[in-house]
Amino acid sequence: MSAQDMVKLIEELIEIKVRQNAIATAKNMGLVNKELARVMYEASAADRDRLHSVRQLLVQVLEGT
Repeated sequence: MSAQDMVKLIEELIEIKVRQNAIATAKNMGLVNKELARVMYEASAADRDRLHSVRQLLVQVLEGT
């Protein structure tokens, strides 16, 4: 994996974490209706899965396996 690919993965991790924070903030402020809550839940589930995948990939690269 090239350094550029690693940077892209790290940027993706940051984007996911920012999105998760925005969702949590919106929920805490009560800015979410039922439809938006459903969409946000689905996006959160996809983000969690992708976050897990990216973390595993980065660990493999950093461990050299």
